Amino acid sequence: MEQKPDTKIKEKLTAAIDIVLQEGISKEPGASRFLAERIVLLISNFVKENAPGATGSFPDGKSEATDQGEVKMLVSHDDNLVRIELGKPVAWFAMPKSQALTFAFVILNHCGVEIQQHDLTKEKPS
Repeated sequence: MEQKPDTKIKEKLTAAIDIVLQEGISKEPGASRFLAERIVLLISNFVKENAPGATGSFPDGKSEATDQGEVKMLVSHDDNLVRIELGKPVAWFAMPKSQALTFAFVILNHCGVEIQQHDLTKEKPS
């Protein structure tokens, strides 16, 4: 099964911070402040790149006149709720069927349902 998207984001950010730490370890005066500022900048840029909201692009073309383009969404959960953040007011959204299936799997996963994915391009066993 493919890793959860939030796990990938955590790993990517952790790896980036690890690189900054390896490059920045120094005993010189002010080095720890410089290192802290670099980590804050790294996290700030990372949040901007991964934040929910409009991207300004139309990866599948404009579907109709009211189409405002791609919107990144963030899916999270706690014990009682699944939360979908869109980053802006949205009247409607559409996606290709293959992406809709992936979206459904993400929602089910956040509800605690384990999904086993199979390669549908291969022949089914007899």
